[in-house]
Amino acid sequence: RTPVYYALGNHDNRELWAKVMGSDHFTPSGFYAYTFLVGGCRNIVLDTLSPGQVSGYIAREQLVWCREILENEMRPVFLFLHHSPLPVGIPWIDRLMLENASDLLRLVEDFPQIRGVFSGHVHRYHCCQRGSTWFVTSPALSVRFGPDPDAKVVPGPPGFLDVTFARDRLQITPHFF
Repeated sequence: RTPVYYALGNHDNRELWAKVMGSDHFTPSGFYAYTFLVGGCRNIVLDTLSPGQVSGYIAREQLVWCREILENEMRPVFLFLHHSPLPVGIPWIDRLMLENASDLLRLVEDFPQIRGVFSGHVHRYHCCQRGSTWFVTSPALSVRFGPDPDAKVVPGPPGFLDVTFARDRLQITPHFF
């Protein structure tokens, strides 16, 4: 059996999610944030859902919680969230990213054990490196977004990422179908 891990985004509803999927990973204050270990690496899922908004936001308490974990973690760390903290070069999409991206980027700068930050939201595969950390956005299983704000959906195959990570390597293979 292959485990599946979820991160909430702008199309989700926390109350409905808890009702359907269970409330195991909800924090006492109602955010869907949790950690798990795979391949000798710590993985941290953050909740960027900002109800009624297309852009995302990470609450201060989640950032504090994440910082506390990172202060005691020597293993490689990967962060997972819905909204991208970095622009992908498409202006209309870049306006709808993580609103407090600077807070997350400060966290990444403070903790070199963060090897990768994975997000979705932009419906496109994009990969860049900032310092020693990789920032990766995943293609969507649904529609693909393009650069024209008047014709947001463009032809192109849906896709997903196959990510293999361990203490000493990160391998990202995009699949399109």
